[in-house]
This record gives sequence, C-alpha cells and structure tokens, in this order.
Amino acid sequence: MRKARSTVILIAAVLFLITAAAGCAADVETQADTPQVSAEAAEAAEATSTPTPEPVPESSVIRPDDPSAEEIAVTVAQTGSDALIQAAQAGGPVRVGLSVPSLADPYYAQVRDGVQAACDEHGYELVVTDATEDAAKQAQDLATFALEGTTAVIASPVDQAALEDAAAALNQAGTILVSFGTQSQDLDAPRFSGKQVPGANSVYVMREYDYGTSLGKNAATWIREKLGDTGNVLILTDDTSLPSYTRANGMMDAIMSTSSDSFIIDRVTATDRESGREAVAEKLAVMPEINVILATTDAAALGAQDAVREAGLPQETLDTIYIGGSGGSTDARADMASGESLIRATVNLAPQQVGINCVNAIANIIAGGSMPVKDAVMIAYWTPMAVTQESLTADSAAADAAAAEPAEGAAPAEEAAAASDAAAIPAS
Repeated sequence: MRKARSTVILIAAVLFLITAAAGCAADVETQADTPQVSAEAAEAAEATSTPTPEPVPESSVIRPDDPSAEEIAVTVAQTGSDALIQAAQAGGPVRVGLSVPSLADPYYAQVRDGVQAACDEHGYELVVTDATEDAAKQAQDLATFALEGTTAVIASPVDQAALEDAAAALNQAGTILVSFGTQSQDLDAPRFSGKQVPGANSVYVMREYDYGTSLGKNAATWIREKLGDTGNVLILTDDTSLPSYTRANGMMDAIMSTSSDSFIIDRVTATDRESGREAVAEKLAVMPEINVILATTDAAALGAQDAVREAGLPQETLDTIYIGGSGGSTDARADMASGESLIRATVNLAPQQVGINCVNAIANIIAGGSMPVKDAVMIAYWTPMAVTQESLTADSAAADAAAAEPAEGAAPAEEAAAASDAAAIPAS
C-alpha cells in the first residue's frame, strides 16, 4: 500500500514538471513574437498621442427648488415710518438716491440709466452715488441719505454686512429702501445666499443658477437640432467667484438634463477676452472635437470666438459650433447682429429694466400710503432671458429696411433699435 502511494506521488510530480515546462516554452515563444520597444520610442509615442479627456463630474449644485436647498431668507425691514411716504403722496417732492458698487461696471451704469428714465417719467429727483467698490464709502453714502431725509434709496451692496447700521438708519428715517442683487450657491454648503441690502422694503433678486440655465437650455436646443444631440462642451468660468460658480452649474445642469449624449469636456478659468482666447486655443489643440463653448461673461465668449477662428477650421465645421456668452453686452450684441458671428446667444440681464422696476416699486409704495415691513415686503425673483443671434440679425435687418424708407417725421433706425432692446427685456 505504501509503495502504491509513493508511485502516485511520483507520477503527479512528473506531470507538474511537464506542465510547467510547457508554460515556460509558451512564454518564450510569445516574447519572441512581440517586438520590443525602447524607452525613448515609448516616450515619443506618448508625447504625440492625443490624450483622452477626463470627464468633468456633473454639477453638484442644489437647485433653488430642491427640497434639500436651505434657502437663506432675505433680511427685510422690521420697522418703518410712513411720514415721508404720506408727504410724497400728498404731492410733495420725491428725492431718490441710487447707490451702486461701481459705475465703471457697464451693468450698473445701465441700471442708473433705467433709474434716471423712470425718475424722469415720475417727476422724481435723482441723486446718484458711486461706491467705487468701497464698502465703507457706500455705508457712508446711505447714512447721508438717511440724514437728508431722502424719500427713497435704491441700492446694490458691495458688502451687505457693512450696510446694517446705515440700513437701520434709513428704516428709522422712514426712507423707502429698495434692494437689487443676486443669489448664489455657497461653495461649501447646500444652501443659497443672497447679496442684498438688509432691511429693505422691496427686493429684486436674480438667481445666478437660473441665469446659467437660460444659456444652457438655448445651447441644448442647438445641440439637438445641429449636432445630433451630441455636444462636446467646454465651460469658461471663474469658480473662485460665487456668482460665476453658480451660473456655470446652471449651464451644465441644463445641458446634461436635456441632452443625455452630451459630454462636459472641461471647465476652465476665463473671464475676459484674452483669457478666453488663450483657454480655448489650448483646449482645441488637444481636443479638436469641442463644438460647444459656454462662458459666464460675454468677454470670454468673444475671446473663445477669436480662438476658434484662429484654429483654421473648415466653414462647415464653423457653421455647427455654438458659443454662448453672458451679460448681453453691447460688444457681444453688435458682433452677433453682424450675421458672421459664432456667438449664437447671450443672456440679457436687462439692467435698464431692473432700474425701471426699482423706481416703479417706489411709486407703488407711495401710492399705497404705508411702508411695507416684515411679511408685507415684496421679494421678486426674476430670470434673465437668452437673446439669440437670429433675433438680433432680424432686428438689424429690420432697422436697415426702416432706415432706407424713413416714415415722415420719425427716426426709424433709432426706433427699431429701441424696439430690439424692449423685446429682449423680461416683463416687470
């Protein structure tokens, strides 16, 4: 029995050795058939190959209407006096103060123009102050308005926390305080914070997320109609800025929720024309498949267009590329109206209408005869609208036609331009 067991063990050992030898021979044969590549050749191949882009994760933004979003309430006026309102209602003079972060910013300059136009219409005196991005100066300007017994103040804050004392002084003086500003998502929490003057009697809020979705939805339509529902999207933004961060999230979510085959290639920093041109040129060099570029500023969109044109792409490719901007700037709108632009849409912030709405709020409060406080304060949310290249091109053609055949006693070109601006402004 012991001899038989030894024989079995010996046979098993021999079979194991035969199998191992066959495996070694196969390895040798495989190595002989596989060409060996030098380290230098491998490095050269890697340098010349086109890298596969890493997908950018979908936005983790919490939408304003999401039940998990912790909406931060706007701090509104808790007390107020009706004396100034009743004096104005009785026919007394109305003096309006305007305080903006910087008149060097075209947006605030146009808000001022809207405020001025509405004040002229209502017969109000307007006093404009420019904070020049100085929170302390703005606080002093508002305190001065309170001391002077100004009927109403319209303001957008440099730093809302710096205005608490000045806002309290305006409330105590019985001055109508109208605030306009934005709402952004906090970087480190699933909640939204507003940039508003505290203690206001009327509030206008633009949600940055909705701002972004306006452009994203327009781009998604282009992707569906022109690109077979497959867009390779590059986002130009500045994620160190809460408004830009939130705006870009809205763009991404709008595209990914309506165009399931689209791909967010990257999200890079670019806010002005030069940085937009450089960022897009760099990305196109390694990712020529990019066909949709969305920017959180019009300047970056114009720079993106420069880079795309410099890339030497054939016309049939240029005809399918979508570039979208944000802001509705004069430069972007003029470029789009030319008929040769690659910028297919921008988002109109309607700054003049914002100014008009703020003055109309003052007029409504005066007509009501009492100061809104607590739950009586109106908080209005509004969404900017996308303005398309087609609409601006059509308006430009209409203006040219009107200018060619002027109506008696009219200035058709100017009227057509005014009609174009009015059509792009959301209803108040």
